[in-house]
Amino acid sequence: MEFGPGVGLTAAELLAARPAFYVGIEPNTEGRAKLDAVLAGRPARVVTAEASATGLDAGSADLVVGEAMLTMSSPQQRRAIVAEAARVLAAGGRYAIHELALADAAPDRRTGRGEVSREISRTIKVGATPVKLAAWRALLTDAGFDVVWQGTAPMRLLEPSRLIADEGPIGFARFATNMIRRPEARRRVLAMRNSFRAYKADLSAVAMVAVKRPTQH
Repeated sequence: MEFGPGVGLTAAELLAARPAFYVGIEPNTEGRAKLDAVLAGRPARVVTAEASATGLDAGSADLVVGEAMLTMSSPQQRRAIVAEAARVLAAGGRYAIHELALADAAPDRRTGRGEVSREISRTIKVGATPVKLAAWRALLTDAGFDVVWQGTAPMRLLEPSRLIADEGPIGFARFATNMIRRPEARRRVLAMRNSFRAYKADLSAVAMVAVKRPTQH
């Protein structure tokens, strides 16, 4: 099960592992052509629902994946999303997240809804609340998970080398062409990249894999 599959990039990787079945939880009904193309002919379907309330049976999944969702949610929303992941997972099931974290050395004035969050939210026009690694772990453990793996990487979102790695040369060329043709989009993307660069010492990407405890229902 994937929360927020978007255009299906992660879905394609998950399906390459030949799961028994894939379910994407996507609240938006517009712009699904790319996702539908990825899922066509595969043991898969999309459910139109919020990640915090999928409407699916408890214990019906053995893996839930979510990328860059919790960072963009309020503290209350992220707790609801994690609780829903715990509910739909069978005991021993895994929950994998990929989010934005504050460095452990980040000064207190830049934590929570502080300077970093305000600046990033202003530039990307979406509320963003990165927290420190201990807070991400606590969010999962409080919901009935045990974190079994954790990895971090430098924050390189929107850097050319990262875009090429993610999108491939053709995808990067398409992205660059769109930036040339759309000055307003180019200004916004550059502002976002400058913001990430300004706070790169305080930010990192983090991925965690957590296992649902047997006693969690």
